[in-house]
Amino acid sequence: MKLTELQKARTDIKFNMKVFKVFPDKGLTPYYEDKIENIIPWLEESMPGDSIRIDILEMTKEEYDALPEYMGP
Repeated sequence: MKLTELQKARTDIKFNMKVFKVFPDKGLTPYYEDKIENIIPWLEESMPGDSIRIDILEMTKEEYDALPEYMGP
């Protein structure tokens, strides 16, 4: 394989990333985050009886960037 073919093959690879889909409470809009440290405040501010569900997803950077911006619950 020529170097240029190898370089092209490497640019075609789509690396997946871990994304956290946070449901702040039942029936509220989910929030997508790629950094776990940004979810910690949600957990710290929660009160007894609150329900926070976190789904761990895998997606490409392009898929993550295409997600809608979180506008609140």
